Amino acid sequence: MNIKLTDKKFALLLYLYEKEAEACTVTQIGRHFQVTKSTISRNVDDLIEQGLINDSPERLIRLSPNGMRLAQEYAREVEDFGLWIERSAAGTDARKIKENAMVMSLNLEPEIKKQILSKIRLNYIFFKDFPNGPLHFEDFAQILEDGEYPVSFVIFRENYKKDKHFSMSDEAFRHPASLKMKKGEGTIELQAVTIERRNMLGHLIQRGKLMNMDFEGDDGFEPAVKDGDFYMFPANVLEYTFHEKERMLVGSCRVRFYAPLANKKVHVRFAVFSIILKEM
Repeated sequence: MNIKLTDKKFALLLYLYEKEAEACTVTQIGRHFQVTKSTISRNVDDLIEQGLINDSPERLIRLSPNGMRLAQEYAREVEDFGLWIERSAAGTDARKIKENAMVMSLNLEPEIKKQILSKIRLNYIFFKDFPNGPLHFEDFAQILEDGEYPVSFVIFRENYKKDKHFSMSDEAFRHPASLKMKKGEGTIELQAVTIERRNMLGHLIQRGKLMNMDFEGDDGFEPAVKDGDFYMFPANVLEYTFHEKERMLVGSCRVRFYAPLANKKVHVRFAVFSIILKEM
């Protein structure tokens, strides 16, 4: 729903949402916001025109179904931003927390807001006191709402020497990955990108994308689901460890990649894929 609101109309929308069990009068609302009835009436008329408030002959003010849905969405955003501010700026007055949370919900650009809220909601994992050590995906999956969450990841060589830890496959995907949640089940999604290899003189000797990817489950290696440049596999195949001191959750599994070589042969490489979730 693409509806633009001023800060006053936004505050009115949330107030009516909080009072959803009762109809309000212009006088009551004016008293709450400490403004004149004429000011409230103008804002109410605008929200009626936008289809967010039901027009009532008795001038009893209630949100319309569309208004209720929009207010519910905004109220959840304000709650999420408020919890993040409270944890990030300890000791902040509750009134200031709510005021700033409302400013963020109303004024952030949609794409930026979406990215920040995804990280905040992923952070709810750390609100629960997990023991230090191994975890199952099911131990925290129910905390995450349905949606898409950006997650950091690294791909390490399975066997490496000295400081050559990272697999070339780490550069073969766009960072970050996505954790897609639906009804308590999670899917890791990676997007393949073009990688290039050059010789010592800087001349291009190879250019291409990974051809296929397998992940290791309980029954051995299985192919990831491939859809164009995207590779998907279940999040519950990763083995998770909670690091209490660092406030970090790491999930890892073995993977197998198939990459094209310059001579048109296929190179098979084993690696360890890890996602890293860290408290904000």
